[in-house]
Amino acid sequence: MVMYIVSLMLYFKKRDSEIAREMKLEHERAEEAAQQREMEKYREQIRYQQELERQLEEQEQKKQQAYEEFLKEKLMIDEIVRKIYEEDQRSVGQGDCHPNCPLSRD
Repeated sequence: MVMYIVSLMLYFKKRDSEIAREMKLEHERAEEAAQQREMEKYREQIRYQQELERQLEEQEQKKQQAYEEFLKEKLMIDEIVRKIYEEDQRSVGQGDCHPNCPLSRD
């Protein structure tokens, strides 16, 4: 009978040890999974931030290109206005204006 009790005690002790080991392994797996989720969340935040920065950079480049195009067009218009003004000045100076032209000399 004593042997039987000792045998049962050893069995339960071994079983408890195995259960504790399994619980420890399960806890470690859960911790590792949580760390993986946190790492993936962090990576996703980094990707999101990089995408926002890329979009901002692209938007800034488009604004810069639009401004440069505006300056080119303004320069062309200024040149046309200057030529018209010079032509008008020559016409006034030479008296080539139409008699009803407000620029003609009387």
